[in-house]
Amino acid sequence: MAEHVAAGEEADAATHSCLLAKGWDIEPIEDGMSGLSFDLSSFADHVADNLIADVELCQESLGIEIRYYLSRPELERMYGYFVDIYECLVAHGVEMSKSPPSRSSWVETFQAFQHAQTAGGNASIWHPYGDPGMYELSWDEFLEATNNCPQPFMS
Repeated sequence: MAEHVAAGEEADAATHSCLLAKGWDIEPIEDGMSGLSFDLSSFADHVADNLIADVELCQESLGIEIRYYLSRPELERMYGYFVDIYECLVAHGVEMSKSPPSRSSWVETFQAFQHAQTAGGNASIWHPYGDPGMYELSWDEFLEATNNCPQPFMS
């Protein structure tokens, strides 16, 4: 049985060391979120998938139990980013069918989402690219919207 490594910076450092030992020449990035993050934009999809699989193998072998909970300040930053994207989409002519919920409502819903995911359930959260108005766009209009107002974590 693997020795348990505490979550947080110690777990991130142990996971990164494991990845280096597996031959990955990659350094973590600071992205304002908790946990270990890497810039995957320079990798082909299958290589990024292999890296993610190795992260999971390393964490499992180290006894790291990862729960993907974002802190309230992280969620508030994410909400602000989503609202900025929403306003960008509207400014570029996308007819959105829903307005953003209040900050506190969105954060509480996202926290419920995090706990539901851990428990194997599901919850619905507001996201500007999930608005029904986005589904009314042609493919070219969607690509233009994505170019003008990049989707979070996809740019």
